[in-house]
Amino acid sequence: MMLESVEKDQLYTALAQAQVEFPTIRVNRKAFKNEYADLYGILKPVYPVLQKYGLSIRPWAGQINGEQWIGARLMHKSGQFETNVFKFESDPCKNPNDQPSHKKQGALTYFNRNHIKDMLGVLISDNPEDDDGQGF
Repeated sequence: MMLESVEKDQLYTALAQAQVEFPTIRVNRKAFKNEYADLYGILKPVYPVLQKYGLSIRPWAGQINGEQWIGARLMHKSGQFETNVFKFESDPCKNPNDQPSHKKQGALTYFNRNHIKDMLGVLISDNPEDDDGQGF
């Protein structure tokens, strides 16, 4: 299984051009004590920029050496691509009322959001005046 193309120069050039145009993503969700941007909040503003430079991104899942891995695949119209992967493990159900499928879906959502955010290099901030994601 190939996780990246041999050549990646066009992919990296297009990503660098797109990153300059990505807006700072705003926090739009709160869970427990954490605030975050959900996947929709991350992807909706960057999709037009990705398309402009011939890029696309999607969640990826597969088996590597018999184990389940997940991640994100960044692709360029040239056929070049790179996949960021992480061995998938979800927390065990501690409460007898927990549904294993819900725990796994929650873990998948969390990892997909973070893989995609990290692979694109988008900045997330809760301050509307923060234009570089670094705070003040």
